[in-house]
Amino acid sequence: MDGAPDSELLSRAADGSDSAFATLIDRYAPPLYDFAARLTRDRDEAFEVVRETFLVALRDMRTHDVIQHPRPWLFSLARANILAIVDGSPRASHMLEGRGQDAEALDRVEASRLQPETDLAVANAMAPIAWESAAMLETRQLGILLLLLRERLPAEQAVEVFGIRPQNAAVIRPRIERAAEDNAWALFVLRDPSRRCAGLDAMLGSDSGPLTPVARRAISRHTASCPLCGDTRASLPRFTAMLSALAPVEMPPADAASLRDGLLAEFAAAQPPPPLPPPPIALLPSPGPRWPRVLAAFAGLACVAGLLGGLLLVPASPIALTRDRAARDAPIVVIPADATPHIIFVTPTPGPPTASPTPLPSATPSSVAATHPGAGGATPVHQATEAASPSPTPTRTATATRTPPVTPTLTPPSPTPDGTECTPSLSTNVRQVNVTGGSSSFTVFNSFCRAVQYSLNVATGSSWLQLQQQFGTLQPGEFATIGLTVDKAALPEGVTTGALSLTWVDGSLTIPVSVTVSGGAPIVGPVQATCGPKNQANFFTARVIDDYGVKTVSLTVVAAGGDSTVIPMTLASGDAQAGSWTAEPTGPITSYSIAAIDAAGHTGVYPGTCTTSE
Repeated sequence: MDGAPDSELLSRAADGSDSAFATLIDRYAPPLYDFAARLTRDRDEAFEVVRETFLVALRDMRTHDVIQHPRPWLFSLARANILAIVDGSPRASHMLEGRGQDAEALDRVEASRLQPETDLAVANAMAPIAWESAAMLETRQLGILLLLLRERLPAEQAVEVFGIRPQNAAVIRPRIERAAEDNAWALFVLRDPSRRCAGLDAMLGSDSGPLTPVARRAISRHTASCPLCGDTRASLPRFTAMLSALAPVEMPPADAASLRDGLLAEFAAAQPPPPLPPPPIALLPSPGPRWPRVLAAFAGLACVAGLLGGLLLVPASPIALTRDRAARDAPIVVIPADATPHIIFVTPTPGPPTASPTPLPSATPSSVAATHPGAGGATPVHQATEAASPSPTPTRTATATRTPPVTPTLTPPSPTPDGTECTPSLSTNVRQVNVTGGSSSFTVFNSFCRAVQYSLNVATGSSWLQLQQQFGTLQPGEFATIGLTVDKAALPEGVTTGALSLTWVDGSLTIPVSVTVSGGAPIVGPVQATCGPKNQANFFTARVIDDYGVKTVSLTVVAAGGDSTVIPMTLASGDAQAGSWTAEPTGPITSYSIAAIDAAGHTGVYPGTCTTSE
């Protein structure tokens, strides 16, 4: 079974093969555990995810017709449990905090997974940064990246595991990998000042983390315009390659044995009971010579023939009744005493004849109608014949006239409403979708009198939005929940607005989307200060960086006597701010600070000292 393909194992397990199901557990429990542990950051939760995944697979493998791709199907079952854990409770972080074996398990390199051109020592040095940069991604992005790099799933299957249309894989994969690479490079230069150029070192100073979105974007912009930093980054191995080289997070042996035994017990309990054996068949005696059987057959036929002949002689038998059918169906002439003859056709009552008819009393006369010609014309004669013995006479129903069929009255159908009484429109449960995390959702409701097909599209200029469902059909009164995700790495700090377009056959609706990206304070520095003697001009220039937009920059100087003065700084060139100050008679300045405030209200401060001569 070890070499059997997944589809064959799944088919055999669905038919009741416990060895096939055990092979599936041995093959996929380790990668599913690694996948769940890296997304949930918790070993206990990862164990439960793997257990629930196989239990759901055990239930569903018998109801699905054919599962074309068992591998992504199992990971999609695990994904549903993982997202319920991550989205429904505070995210566990102890596997990221460098405590004990968990941190080592997450960023340990396995030499057999390395590319031939990558040095093992370099990989070990870069692996913690590679994992930390990947862990900064949103859960779904990290899950897709793990499936692409560590499980080697095709991009179309990897994105479909997380409910994204396969045709979007060509756009999503490079976007996620680029975000992970940018995170890793920014962490790398933050942690290793020796890799910085002079400009990058002046911009970062002694900052070594944590990495904020503003700092990451500033480092990326600097690297794109700095040939030295660009060459340094190009000389390093790709961080995504380091991520694929990380060793799997292994399940403790005791847990692995407990998981396997428990799942096989559940598998055995879920099997239908065996069918009952067929009842034993009585053995027939061995046939003897053939001629006695032939004689017995002829004797039986003779008995049947004699019985039928006897029934013909019995008046009440079914055969006798059948024989008299022609006589019963003949016309009967009834001649009343005071009227002319009328011919009435008598039709026997349908149904089987009565087996034991009730005999008529012997004294009851039966009228037999006949026509006798007399002299000078036809004279009606009435004869009454007494029955000598009771005779079973079948009941006859005389029908003198035929009732004409009743013609039903056709009532025209009531007019069907044409739909004008209900409002033909789709609606949503919100006027605007506000996204503060990485994803959100809203509801579309159908108030039509009929089913309606709809489509959702991202408006122009809102490419940072991704819809989890773009098409659908709603019956009258139904609703659908539409999920969307936001690529916050592509957005600046602050509030960004976009829109979705909802269209159907009778109209359309625009749904505004607002996304808030919370960043850090502006980065102030490097600063150049020229401090002149008393009563002479002092010049200060500072570089200020903030993606959300710098609102104000001010210089505060403190003189030797303790007096302070605030001077607004003006834009000099690019993103550099310049300010000048002329010392007052109280003395030269001893310290200064430059404060920058962005449009989100965050403040960044650069303190400095200045030594001047009198």
